[in-house]
Amino acid sequence: MAAPVIPKIPRAVQASFEPVMKVISAVRAQLSDVKDVVATRPGYKYPPAGQPVPAIVGVHTRKAGIKYKKPT
Repeated sequence: MAAPVIPKIPRAVQASFEPVMKVISAVRAQLSDVKDVVATRPGYKYPPAGQPVPAIVGVHTRKAGIKYKKPT
């Protein structure tokens, strides 16, 4: 059996997520008290036009507008 290949994240992608990774702990803490949020993770926002943008993705159990304060 061949050894599994672990993909490497390109340095440019790592750099684009640095701002997200700096605040994700604060956002997770803020959203931990929101009833329907089950996870937060790095991901992408897909604007109607243009390229995907690194973002924090909140996974929740129902469709609802979730608002939180932007960490400073």
